[in-house]
Amino acid sequence: MLKPCADLEAYHHRDLDDGERASFDAHLSGCASCRAGLDSLRAMDDQLRSALSPSWDDLSGKIRARLEAGTSRTTRIAVVNPIPRLAGLAAAAAVLVGAVYLLSRPKAPAPLDLPAPVSKAVEPAPLVPPPPPPLPQPNEEFPEPPVEKPEPPPPPPAPVVPPAPPAPVEAPRKTSSPAKTVAVRAHVEKGKVYLSTDRSMVTDVLSGQEIVTEGAAVLAQTDATRIEVGPESRLSYPDARPGVHLAEGTVTIDRAGGEETICTTPQAEVRYESTRLSLTSRSGTTRVLMAAGSARFLNLADGVARHLRAGQFAVAPAQAALDQRRIDEAIKKGIEYVKGVESIPAGFSFGPKDSDELILLTYAHAGLPETDPKVQELLQKVLDGPLESTYEVSLLAMALEEFNRVKYQLRIWQCAQFLVDNQCKNGQWSYGKPTVAAMDTPTGVPPATATGGAPKSGTREFAPAGAKEKPKVLRKIPVKRTREGIAGGDNSNSQYAALGLRACHDAGILLPKDVLTAARTWWVESQIGTKDNSVSTGKITGVPQGWCYRGYHHDLKYCKNPDTAYASMTAGGVGALAILDSLLGREWKSDKTVLNGLAWLAKNWSWTENVGPSEIGGGKPKSWLLYHFYAIERMGMLLDTPKVGDNDWYLEGASILLDAQKPAGSWLMSDGGKPLWDTCFAILFLKRATRPLDVASEDRKPK
Repeated sequence: MLKPCADLEAYHHRDLDDGERASFDAHLSGCASCRAGLDSLRAMDDQLRSALSPSWDDLSGKIRARLEAGTSRTTRIAVVNPIPRLAGLAAAAAVLVGAVYLLSRPKAPAPLDLPAPVSKAVEPAPLVPPPPPPLPQPNEEFPEPPVEKPEPPPPPPAPVVPPAPPAPVEAPRKTSSPAKTVAVRAHVEKGKVYLSTDRSMVTDVLSGQEIVTEGAAVLAQTDATRIEVGPESRLSYPDARPGVHLAEGTVTIDRAGGEETICTTPQAEVRYESTRLSLTSRSGTTRVLMAAGSARFLNLADGVARHLRAGQFAVAPAQAALDQRRIDEAIKKGIEYVKGVESIPAGFSFGPKDSDELILLTYAHAGLPETDPKVQELLQKVLDGPLESTYEVSLLAMALEEFNRVKYQLRIWQCAQFLVDNQCKNGQWSYGKPTVAAMDTPTGVPPATATGGAPKSGTREFAPAGAKEKPKVLRKIPVKRTREGIAGGDNSNSQYAALGLRACHDAGILLPKDVLTAARTWWVESQIGTKDNSVSTGKITGVPQGWCYRGYHHDLKYCKNPDTAYASMTAGGVGALAILDSLLGREWKSDKTVLNGLAWLAKNWSWTENVGPSEIGGGKPKSWLLYHFYAIERMGMLLDTPKVGDNDWYLEGASILLDAQKPAGSWLMSDGGKPLWDTCFAILFLKRATRPLDVASEDRKPK
């Protein structure tokens, strides 16, 4: 019965809930020791009340006034998990009497020199527990904050000695772990700081005082602004100007409206009215990610200001470099996660039956050698298995071309045959079906030869894609169409087919010109635009137009929303069209359709949602979000452009991914997504896996 006896003090102070209190009532009737202890506690309360003069109400007011007079001080507040103890009430009484004595002194107390906030769990001193938590006051949004009492001076000449506490209850055999604490250095006025998740303890914050969090905290300002503060953050409300200053750490600001206010860091300032944003200031860099609303972001180093809307990201200073060691570590952790999980199917009958090819491509770009056991296991499966779907075949061609395009040239040729035979009549690709021609090997082909760089082995250094020298292909193998495809497909399979054809071409496969021309014609004629036909800002001069999933093309009205493009299809479409232009010997940099796609992306740029909305995934804002990240990577690398409009796609996207990685090494940022897929897409983005169009085989023109 040790546990009920241990609840005696909580029962006396009415800290038990109804069920616990009823249980203790039943225990009390049969426990003489607890009844005696309860009588002693009540007698002690009576003596304390009679000993205090002036009344507690007067005393609390005087203590508060005395504390508020010392606004230049920094107050340390530690919230301890309330573990009830019977011992220690005598010490609590001594503190109260000391406060009475302090108020009676004619001379103002000297400023307190308090220690830094508690950063670790503190073992409470024997027989001196914290005072019981204050009772909440009615008709208030928050409970009345507990009064922080100054350190008592030397003991008063005649302290009131309360009666001895009751005999302690039998102690447990094992010592319990020390109470966890949350410490915040703070003062009172501009907002309220929640120091526990249930908001049972609050304290106020004064202008000019620094707040230091060691765990998560929440600031609820009087103007209805809510600020969620991350662990190990330092911030304050400066006296000289309105708003919050974040010296270091992370905050999430949520504000419904009102007059413009400001949040500053050492590198930037953010002005906003109605918004939700995340702001991070660490290692001399400030990053902001907009979730809703808008804000004005000023880089203090160069004075350049940007107007940010929902989904956009900004960093100051602008030339801030990413931590390469952090990128390498994130990729390493991601690969370890991928190695440890099962290859999963697409989840629908006509989709890929597993994720082997996506995983293999991720391994290839992460630098795993062909001799790695996981790579060998997948290579054996994909080299011997059937070619059954457009996604799998395209990803396989990309992976084999990356590992060794000379060694695997014949298998890459089979991939090309599958893609050529599965092109739809309108120039698109669907999921595809096996073709007999792709099961053969070409005849009359000379043995494979290669010059130039050797196949890679071991872990390579991170560098922009295209830095590694690949073996030069000398043997060229043509592929011809052997059957007609179905009427139409979708733009997702079509963009991956373009990636696969590019890999085949770079491996020395000669592609039919009519296949490439039909594919390009589809992308050009199926582009859809916004209703306002406005021209985007920045250096992009096109009219904002993009693509949806099925494609709107004359009588083939496949789109559910034929006037609504969305981001992942548009980024993928820009990359696919640039590939086809390059393979046909056209100049993609002056292609109006490519420029229109870039203009649409610049106007609708977002890192927090797949703007559109997506037709696939129920229209949820974050449907296929990491699929969209990988589409941005391909587009940016293929076009060899560091920015889309004002958006530095790699700096911004990589910063977001580094912050979003799970402790186990995975990513999951997409609505309804799969951690394996999101993790592969994140690694491919961080590695900048796609080679620019100027880095590949010399002869691009089809035969």
